[in-house]
Amino acid sequence: MNATPAVLASRDLRNHTSESLKRAENGESLAVTVNGHPVAMLGPIPTSGRAYLTRAEFLRRFQPADSGLRAQLDEFDQDLDELGGID
Repeated sequence: MNATPAVLASRDLRNHTSESLKRAENGESLAVTVNGHPVAMLGPIPTSGRAYLTRAEFLRRFQPADSGLRAQLDEFDQDLDELGGID
């Protein structure tokens, strides 16, 4: 994927949809603009290999609302470990 996306006017996206999608399929990132202002990105779908967060990633991104929830999550994690885990 390119570090700086190419600019693609919404009019050009409308008129050249299949060509624009082919560019994205080939790994190019495109910044779609309306009246010269970027409004969306078009690009290849990331291929990380999984479509979910591990428990550790989830906890790193989303902090529990309170200590009671933290304790429940820790207990749930222990239960999962006993069952063989899911990571």
